[in-house]
Amino acid sequence: MCFTGFWHITQIKMKNVVKKSGQKLRLGDGAEGKLRVKGLTRIGGWFYYRPCQIDGVRPKRVALDTQKFEVAVQLALEMKRGRGAEFTPGTLVFEGGRFLQVRKALVAEGKMSAWTYDSDVSVLKLFREFVGDEVLVSLITEKRVEAWLAKLRKEGKSKSTVRTYLLRLHAFLAWLVEEEVLPRNVAGGIELPMVKVTRADRFCSREDRDRLVALCTRDDLRLMLMLGFHAGLRLREMIEARPDWLRFWPGGGEIHVRETATFRPKDMEERRIPMNRVLHEFLVAQKFEGAFVVRPDVGHAKHKYRWEPRKPLARLVKAAGLEWVGWHTMRHTFATLLVQGGCPIATVAQWLGDGIEVTFKNYVGYAPVEKHVNAGL
Repeated sequence: MCFTGFWHITQIKMKNVVKKSGQKLRLGDGAEGKLRVKGLTRIGGWFYYRPCQIDGVRPKRVALDTQKFEVAVQLALEMKRGRGAEFTPGTLVFEGGRFLQVRKALVAEGKMSAWTYDSDVSVLKLFREFVGDEVLVSLITEKRVEAWLAKLRKEGKSKSTVRTYLLRLHAFLAWLVEEEVLPRNVAGGIELPMVKVTRADRFCSREDRDRLVALCTRDDLRLMLMLGFHAGLRLREMIEARPDWLRFWPGGGEIHVRETATFRPKDMEERRIPMNRVLHEFLVAQKFEGAFVVRPDVGHAKHKYRWEPRKPLARLVKAAGLEWVGWHTMRHTFATLLVQGGCPIATVAQWLGDGIEVTFKNYVGYAPVEKHVNAGL
């Protein structure tokens, strides 16, 4: 940096204070003692800059990659004068950041599940990569959204995945309308993909279910298979299940899915699932030592789950010739076989923790028809 340029910078007088890890810092004599730049911090000898928050959005701290004060000031002032798209109201990246801030607050208040928030983050990231961070949300058209959906289908995304992505984008655009950033929701007129589901896609037969359990050689994986096939637990519920969820009595028992320090049930609804004879016999024979039912030796880290069971399952279903089976397939199997056996759909909905309307729509086609037809005779 030339001396003239540095002299010009040092003549700028600001009342803001350079901070170190949030604390006021005395910089001593020389240039550092004369110049203060708001947002400029020094941590471990290195300088960082964080722009002021805009409309409630607090930008991330940016590493300036220098230990020289005069260079850090120059870079910070340049960033202050020329804010990027991330700090420009109306851009997709800026409005997306505001939207996620609101959604994150809803999660903290228990008004929205963390799964919905994670889905919002993923979908907005994919959409931003397609249209660009700097594009103004006012320039997003229905054709552009449809082009994005077409790209997803071309990449091999399933209809159900495309449907979910569109719903999440729809929620973001609807929020922009509520915030009076957009006059209308451009995704409102796009028809949701119809998802046609076959029986093979939805559930295992009793024989395939029992064969998978018999082929499984891992104790942790077998335990999860039993919880999925015989109790209809979701994947995260299996991983977060606590020993005190399990209640036993002579000849029976139940699983009480409820909130813990690291888990919150979907829609904040606790539920009790009675153990059938096979599940009861299996669980009674197990020893549960530790904080969790499955893999108590693994704690929480930065990952979504305590541990990742998808690869072990993929190897198992491949060996069994049932590659289409996933963790959610077990939940569908649990519900479908119950309905086929004559269990009332309202009861199945209660055990699943789903709404009666959703459960009815998904499983009414599997009810024993002949029994119903002749019920009035």
